[in-house]
Amino acid sequence: MSTLPITSPASKAVESEAGASLLAGGGPWRGIVIKVGLLALLFAGLAIIDRPVYHALFIKDWSTRYAQKDWVIFFRTMGYLPLWIAVALVIEGGQRAMATRGPVLPRLPVHGPSGLAFPRTVLPRHAGLLLLASATLSGLLAEVLQEITRRHRPSITNDGAYVFDWTAGVVAHRGLGLASSHVAVLFGVAFMLWRFSPRMGWPMMLLGVGCGLTRMWAGAHFLSDCVAGVLIAYFTAKALYRKSAR
Repeated sequence: MSTLPITSPASKAVESEAGASLLAGGGPWRGIVIKVGLLALLFAGLAIIDRPVYHALFIKDWSTRYAQKDWVIFFRTMGYLPLWIAVALVIEGGQRAMATRGPVLPRLPVHGPSGLAFPRTVLPRHAGLLLLASATLSGLLAEVLQEITRRHRPSITNDGAYVFDWTAGVVAHRGLGLASSHVAVLFGVAFMLWRFSPRMGWPMMLLGVGCGLTRMWAGAHFLSDCVAGVLIAYFTAKALYRKSAR
C-alpha cells in the first residue's frame, strides 16, 4: 500500500520562496531568455525592413561605376581577415620586442601624437593575439552561421526577397549572406580595440559602418546580414576580453 508524501507547511513556504526568488532574481536563465527574446524581436523587425532597405540602398550600376574605386576597395579590404592577421602579428611582435629591452612590462604605454592632449592609453599584454582571436573567431562564426541558415545574398531576380537553400535548392553564383563575414571581421577588431580604449575603438567602428554600407550599396548583403555580423563581433570580443582578464 503506497502512501502520499507528507509536505509540511514549513517546506511549502521554503519552496514558494525559492520559486518567487527565481522569478524575481531571475537566476542565470532569466538574462539569457531576455537576450534571446530581444534578438528575436530585432531580427523580426529586420525581416520586415530588409527588402525596402535593399531597394533603397542598392545601386544597380555599382559594379561598373564604383566597384573599382579606391575608397570602395579600401572599405572592403578593411574587412579582409589576412590584413588583420598581419597587423596583429606586428603588434604582438612589437610588444615582445619592447618587453625584452628591460623588465617584463605588464602593459605597454601608447601615447598620442605630439601636441595632442590625448590621455595615455594602455594596451593589455598580448594585445595582438587578442585582436587576432577576435577578428578570426568573429569571421569564422559568421561563416558558420551562413552554413546554418543557408540564406542567399539579395538578388534583383528575387526582387530582394529572402531565398534559402533548404526551400529553393542551391542557386549557383549567389553565395550565402547571413551573416556578413567582412563586417564581422572588422567589428571584431573594432570591439576589441574599444575594450582596450573607447578612443581606439570608435574610429574603427566608423570604418565598419562604411564597410557595411558599401556591401549593401553593392547589393551583396541585406541590412540584417550586417547587423548579425556586428552582434557576432560584439559578443566574441566581449567573451575573449573577459577570458583574458581572468
